[in-house]
Amino acid sequence: MPTIHANSSGVAFNANQSSHANARDASAAASGVNTASTSLTANLYNVGPGRGGGSVYRVDRIFIYFDTSGITSTPASATFSIQRTGTTPLGTFRFIKSTAFGGDGQTSLATSDFDALVGFSAGNTMDGNVTEYTDAGIEASAWASSNAYNTTAINLNSTALSDMASNDFFILAIVDQGFDYKNIDGAPTAISRLSHYQASFSGTTRDPKIDYVTAGYSNDVIGVASADIGEINAVATANVGELNGL
Repeated sequence: MPTIHANSSGVAFNANQSSHANARDASAAASGVNTASTSLTANLYNVGPGRGGGSVYRVDRIFIYFDTSGITSTPASATFSIQRTGTTPLGTFRFIKSTAFGGDGQTSLATSDFDALVGFSAGNTMDGNVTEYTDAGIEASAWASSNAYNTTAINLNSTALSDMASNDFFILAIVDQGFDYKNIDGAPTAISRLSHYQASFSGTTRDPKIDYVTAGYSNDVIGVASADIGEINAVATANVGELNGL
C-alpha cells in the first residue's frame, strides 16, 4: 500500500476574541500561523469567561498539504492519519477541502488562509456548504494512545480520492465540528482540541500521512502483492483490469 507524507502543515490561530462571530468568521488569523513547531496544540474551539466579564473565544484551524503529483489514477481507497501528542484530544472534527498554501501548495501558510475552506462563508454553517473530504465527523476517541497515529481509520471519501488523482496537490483543513463547523456559540464554556505532530518533525515517522490503495489489478503475482508492483509488461498495474483472463 503506497504512502505519501505531508509536505507542509500548520495551524492558523484566532485567539482573544470577544464573540463567537469574531473568532469564527474572521478573514484572517489575528494570532498568526505556526508551521515551524514539530508539535503543537490546536484549540479548534475554545470559549471561557473573560477576566473583566463576558467571554473570550478562540478558533484554530489545521491545514495540511500533500504533493499528489505521483498519483495519476483515482485510488480505490485511502486513509488519512495524524499523530497525536501526549495531550488528550477533545471534541469531534471535520475534514474540509482547502485552498490554503496558495491553493496549490507552492506558498507558505498565511494568516489570510484562516477562511480558506472551499464553500465557507462567514455567518453560515459549514454543514452542506463546504466540500468535505470525509463522510462523517471524526471523534477524539480515534486517537487512543499518546504519541501515536489514530487507531480508528479516517477514510477519505470519493471527492478526496478524485482530487488526489486530478490535482498535483491535496490540501485539507481540520476544524471543530460542534461549534465551528455548525456555527454554534459554545458559551459559557466549551473546548475542542487536537494536539498533534506537524510535517516539520524530523524525518517522516510522525508526519501526517495518507495510505492509499491503487485501483486496477489487486491480486498477488507469483506471491508479490500488487501494491508492490509498478507495472506488468510495461503497463501500469492501475490500468490492468485482469491478468491472463483472471
